Amino acid sequence: MPAHDSHSAAHAHDAQLDLDAGEEERLLQLSAAEKDGAACIDEEDEEDKARSSRLLPRQRQRQRQQWRRLSAALRALLLISLLVPTALFTWLAVQHGCSGSASTSAASTSSLQQHSPYTFSGAVASFWDWFGPNEHGHDATLLAAASTGHSNNQSVVFGLGIGDVTGPITGVGMMGYASLPQVNTGLHLRERSRAYIVGSISSTAPAPEEASALLRQAQDDEGNDIDPVDGDAARWIFVISDICMGDTAIRRAVVDQIRESYPGLYGERNFAFVGTHSHSGVGGYVNALAPSVTIGGIVTQAFDAIVNGTVRAIVNAHNDYEARRT
Repeated sequence: MPAHDSHSAAHAHDAQLDLDAGEEERLLQLSAAEKDGAACIDEEDEEDKARSSRLLPRQRQRQRQQWRRLSAALRALLLISLLVPTALFTWLAVQHGCSGSASTSAASTSSLQQHSPYTFSGAVASFWDWFGPNEHGHDATLLAAASTGHSNNQSVVFGLGIGDVTGPITGVGMMGYASLPQVNTGLHLRERSRAYIVGSISSTAPAPEEASALLRQAQDDEGNDIDPVDGDAARWIFVISDICMGDTAIRRAVVDQIRESYPGLYGERNFAFVGTHSHSGVGGYVNALAPSVTIGGIVTQAFDAIVNGTVRAIVNAHNDYEARRT
């Protein structure tokens, strides 16, 4: 082979080696660039994850705050829906009471002038003047005379009684919280109704014929707010129960039972029923929409427990009253 051809071949071989080396270096550079790009992407992903992990608790916190504001607004709306009708009904009742008591104001004024309302006897006299049966010809100064010692051969008798009104102790919403999750899960203390009867020693049950006539008349007049002949005017029942508040449906159910058991003695006009405002008591007994929304309506077991326990308390108080009277 000529020397010139040998030199050309060597030169071509070196050139090919240089090309191969350059291509390998370019490939290495591309590979390094891809690795750097992947590393950058991984770093960005990590930063995004870290940013998301920091933002997620904040979003949850904002959602909780928004839910709390909404819950507070709903509770305020519920409270307003309860207070406004109550205030309106109270105002109407006061207006009706003021107009209805005009005929008895003269007798009440004379009694109040004799007894200071800041003494026990004066307070009793004031109570009897306002709520006593003046308009029906009965002696409205009976308790005032008894409290001052001048009883005119008449005495005041008291009767006390108690009854268990504990309803279902699990799975029922508590009355007054207006919160769906506020459901009772057990029993801490039993709930009771306490009945107090006060009246004249001369207060006795009417004859059977008169009692039947009074019972029929009271049942015919159930549409009225207070029947003027439904119950003995010389005897009063006051019941306080370990529940959130009294209710018209509860009161009417109790009155129906005691009226049947003691016709002519107890009825609409001589029975008062209130609650201790216990928010940890069972719900489901209020015959109104707003307080029953978060409880799911009327719970028959709770309603019957309150009615039956209250009637038992009144029966016990009646028996105690009669034992003291005789």
